[in-house]
Amino acid sequence: MAMERRQTRLSREAGQQIDLTQYERGLHFLRVDVAAALADIPIFVINAPYAMHICVVYTVCTANNALGTVTLRDTAGGGGNAITDAMACAVIDTLTPAINIIQAFATIPFGGSLYANKNGAGDQGIVYMLVESV
Repeated sequence: MAMERRQTRLSREAGQQIDLTQYERGLHFLRVDVAAALADIPIFVINAPYAMHICVVYTVCTANNALGTVTLRDTAGGGGNAITDAMACAVIDTLTPAINIIQAFATIPFGGSLYANKNGAGDQGIVYMLVESV
């Protein structure tokens, strides 16, 4: 009997939407490039394919920027609710976990939005997230 291969790692480049509909429900590992010059990097824009709870988040900085930070939010433009604290993204190759994941906002509803909000356009890094479908 052939074993079916299931994908659980998701990756996206700036400007691409993530399509989770082809993936099995459960835990998913997302990788989001935040190197674009935009202040808000869209992860889901009113199109989360199903409800998901954000369990673990961390950043890896890919450029030096003394005041660099990345915060996950549910609205563009720095508005709405912060889902994580501001994760430092200041020193290249430095791994920074989200110390706080605000549980009141950590569940993204079906059709919801999620953004990586950068402190400045020069902040560059990769955000890694472990999410659970709910």
